[in-house]
Amino acid sequence: MGKKKKVQIGSIDSTGFEARHVSQYFLQRSEQDKPIYARFHPKLTVICDCETHLIHGFHATKGPKPDNRQLQPTLKKTITEIDKLLGDAGFDGEPNHRICREENNIRSFFPPLIGRPTQKPPSGYWRRKMKHYFNDPQ
Repeated sequence: MGKKKKVQIGSIDSTGFEARHVSQYFLQRSEQDKPIYARFHPKLTVICDCETHLIHGFHATKGPKPDNRQLQPTLKKTITEIDKLLGDAGFDGEPNHRICREENNIRSFFPPLIGRPTQKPPSGYWRRKMKHYFNDPQ
């Protein structure tokens, strides 16, 4: 078996899907006295190549749940090597940066926006690096 292709820039994101034949929006707008709410829905986390949009890994779960806990199982199911991984603030967290950078040799870029707004720098090493990176005017 040959060497795996390396993806230069990959991205990760999650989305939830409707589990019923009618949307949640329709149920809320309907003329019923008591609207019906779905408690759970299918959730899909995907890692794809930013250049080709080819999906290289995915993880399906039952939602709603936070995105940050979906990174590790999705990375385990990824079929290619990734050089850089971009994600939104939902994947922010020192453990996710360590999983990417120290365990998988992937340069992760997640904006450090989780938590209460403060003037103090983020507590973790990688989150402080991201704060500097995202605030740098270059």
